[in-house]
Amino acid sequence: MIKKDEEIMMSSKSQRERCIRIFKRLKARYPDARCTLEWKYPWQLLVSSILSPQCTDAVNNVVTKELWKKFPTVDALSHASVHEIERIVKPCGMFHVKARYVHETALMLRDRFHGKVPDSLSTLREFPGIGRKTGLVVMLEAFGKTEGIIVDTHNMRIVLRTGLSRAKGADAVETDLMKVVLEKYWPLWSHLMLFHGREVCVAKNPKCGECPIYEECDFERKLD
Repeated sequence: MIKKDEEIMMSSKSQRERCIRIFKRLKARYPDARCTLEWKYPWQLLVSSILSPQCTDAVNNVVTKELWKKFPTVDALSHASVHEIERIVKPCGMFHVKARYVHETALMLRDRFHGKVPDSLSTLREFPGIGRKTGLVVMLEAFGKTEGIIVDTHNMRIVLRTGLSRAKGADAVETDLMKVVLEKYWPLWSHLMLFHGREVCVAKNPKCGECPIYEECDFERKLD
């Protein structure tokens, strides 16, 4: 049992050291890594986060620019019809559901929170369309609070390819990452993964020859 515990401790230490190397190399490669959603007020970020699933940030930003222009306040958005919102957010995909979520969110903000976004992860998750991942985004970007590691599709893909986790599901992968990624790295870790996943470690035909963390990767299709 003691030997087994020691092996686990050594394995965790090795993974932590790998994460430090991965973080530093990606930070050097992507010095401007950040959240690329465009917003001015926390309620706008909340709405953008609702629109984000299966939608690129570039499209999201175009859509929300029109949305903010048409409905510049929470009150104005709360008085919009779902049909009006649908027309604007259609390019984001799943627009029927997302428009309804946006309208319900505006009503909740107006009636329950006096137009202010709550800075509690558990309360944020009461809003329609806000799960743990999007809630963590709002907490970090709007309030500077880090309560976990944001695991999007890019983070998930890279973590699985590098062997930092073998878990299935974002929550399980996040749990594994929180054990081996230094807490001070949590805020930037996900941004680095997103930038790397968009540019190099893409879903199909990853550019392994250009990868700054090539030596840390277990991906079976790596170049010889």
